[in-house]
Amino acid sequence: MALTEIHSFLTRYIRDTAFRSHWKGDMKDELIDELSLSDADLETINQVPLHELDIAADGMQSDRLDKRYSEYLPFLEQLKYFYDPEEFLKQYDAHYPRGREALPVELDQLLSFSTKFVAANNLPDYLVTMARFCHAFTRVAYTPIVKAENKVHIDSMADMEIFHTVRLSEPFAIKEFRYDALAIANDDSGGFTNPLPQYTSLLFQKSRKEFKRSTIWNVSDLPAYVTVLAEGPQSVADLIGIYGCDSYRSIVDSLLMYQREGILEICVPAIHVN
Repeated sequence: MALTEIHSFLTRYIRDTAFRSHWKGDMKDELIDELSLSDADLETINQVPLHELDIAADGMQSDRLDKRYSEYLPFLEQLKYFYDPEEFLKQYDAHYPRGREALPVELDQLLSFSTKFVAANNLPDYLVTMARFCHAFTRVAYTPIVKAENKVHIDSMADMEIFHTVRLSEPFAIKEFRYDALAIANDDSGGFTNPLPQYTSLLFQKSRKEFKRSTIWNVSDLPAYVTVLAEGPQSVADLIGIYGCDSYRSIVDSLLMYQREGILEICVPAIHVN
């Protein structure tokens, strides 16, 4: 008896709904050959109460789908006008039976499945935007915070130095969308309204205040230097030119405000650290 074969059986049985159905049905012999189960393996497996495995499997599936439902809620809230969200998630679970994958893998799989599902069922294209919106929101929310080296908190213009370095708080992502995903997600008017294309760029940042959440900003509402900071840190001196503002006071006031909002961080370059 090889424990690897027993482990393979248990894993497949608990994770894969189709496997459980086939094992109880008329494909058991084929699955035995597929897993290379010996008579000794089968003797051990037959001693395991399948109903207890079924309970464990149902619990794992429920937990998996509940998490995916909460993570993709803005997408599913729109999908419900065309298709049952719970049935959609069950189809996803069947298509990718290996539940409890690493979260980035799960999110990537669900985005791929959602996109192909919308296309295959001739559903409105804006649903793809909503799926991408949920993917970006959750990926950033679950990414660990990246601590800035030599970070300082600046309270006033007198504390700001021209050589200070400014960076966007990490993790973050800037994504382009064909529809105004944030407006659609925040629409609580009730009922379905087919949105018109409205190209938007959104900044997603991990929340420092709420657990496993992201804050979302419309890039058009932010200063022009934000998109430049997305490419990497910049000194205050360089930002003056990027911001396109003649007033040093204006740029510093802006930096202080967005520092308080948590969008950016101000650091002292290593060469200035005593």
